Amino acid sequence: MKRILLIAGLIFCLGGFSLAIDWSANLLLNHDFEDYPDGVPSPTDWRFFAVGGAVGTCTRVTDAFSGIYAAHITWDNPWAGGMDSALDNIDNKYSVTPGVTYVAGGYFKSSNSSVFRIKTPTFTGSGTWLGSDHTDGSAYWKTGTADFQFHTVEFTAEPTAAQGQATFQLVTTGGGILTIDKVFVMTKASYDYVETAASPSWTLYE
Repeated sequence: MKRILLIAGLIFCLGGFSLAIDWSANLLLNHDFEDYPDGVPSPTDWRFFAVGGAVGTCTRVTDAFSGIYAAHITWDNPWAGGMDSALDNIDNKYSVTPGVTYVAGGYFKSSNSSVFRIKTPTFTGSGTWLGSDHTDGSAYWKTGTADFQFHTVEFTAEPTAAQGQATFQLVTTGGGILTIDKVFVMTKASYDYVETAASPSWTLYE
């Protein structure tokens, strides 16, 4: 797994400060989508799906938050029952420890304020889903600007959990678009981030 180590320290900017994320604690493979050959349907170690009649795409774009590439997903047709469209790491689940709290997040943007959510389902060692996607109150979110915004959710692994999955689900249909970059899952103990003066403008959409 390609990992980028940012040494935790004070970074002064815009009259505020933040503590850098220690990316070496990230549990996700290819978290920055830099391993993304041109013309393939999704980045290496990730899966894009549009199912149940949903029509969508996942493409490599150079409009990245950092590095060279980001993943850009779309949902092109109107919603009907059973449809779903998302980017996930179903074939590269990460290990979790029961009772431990984790933070999942990344950088997201949409030029038309499309709605999305982060899902972090957990599974037993044999792969049985434990019944929760661990979204933040089953809430959906939409970007307040066309710039990259930082967003996270927290979840605690159940007593029988052994594996976790990260899913970035596009909810807006019939023209939904979302660019995703620099995603992560790590223990809350490893995570430390303080918002700067340039705070994200997320809007709760229920």
